[in-house]
Amino acid sequence: MPLETGKWTINENGTVDQLTIINVDVAGSVSGTLFGAPISGFWNEASQKLTFVSPTPENLAQGEKLYTGFLFTDQFRMPGVRGGTVFTLAGYFTAFGTGTASVDRPTFGWYAQIGVA
Repeated sequence: MPLETGKWTINENGTVDQLTIINVDVAGSVSGTLFGAPISGFWNEASQKLTFVSPTPENLAQGEKLYTGFLFTDQFRMPGVRGGTVFTLAGYFTAFGTGTASVDRPTFGWYAQIGVA
């Protein structure tokens, strides 16, 4: 199944916001925004895997986060997610050069959902 473009509701380590997938081209390049900051990455249709990088929202010059997630359909719905079919991305991110990450814990969880008619 292809990666849906549009506004996804994301829970990143307990912080709920918006992940917007603007474009997925035929080569699998992905563009969008997360917490209002630009993202760029890759979509692998065969493995249903999304990988993208985003600057930290706290300070765009402070560091970056590398996200990896996998797509599946789901019956569980986050509050506010509507539509006949719910797609979920779930995975982890590694933070580099941020105030929240440390050598002892650089990796955190995330998931995102979008509903379609």
